[in-house]
Amino acid sequence: MIQVFQIVLSASILTLSAWLSKKNPEFAGFLIALPIASLLVLPFSYWQHGDVKASITLGQEILKAVPISITFFIPFALADRLHLGFGQAYGLGIGLLLLSYFVVRLAFQPS
Repeated sequence: MIQVFQIVLSASILTLSAWLSKKNPEFAGFLIALPIASLLVLPFSYWQHGDVKASITLGQEILKAVPISITFFIPFALADRLHLGFGQAYGLGIGLLLLSYFVVRLAFQPS
């Protein structure tokens, strides 16, 4: 039953943000830029497992990933200047995200 609640709440927030993107893109952007996934998954993880240490470690790992996730938005920021369409910006964003992930992973891999 808890998982159904988690799915419904998560889907509702995403659906609301998508709906708001047409009516008020500034607010929808602000809403979705909030660490909504983190705000949801941290208590869900704690409630499901009851493990404080694991939940804190999860929060620390999320913090490490934030700079990497920002690279996804670079093509959108440069879309007008580079004359990119949505599909191009999205594809480049995914590419930069993956590239950043692997670069950071290789750079911090234990010797």
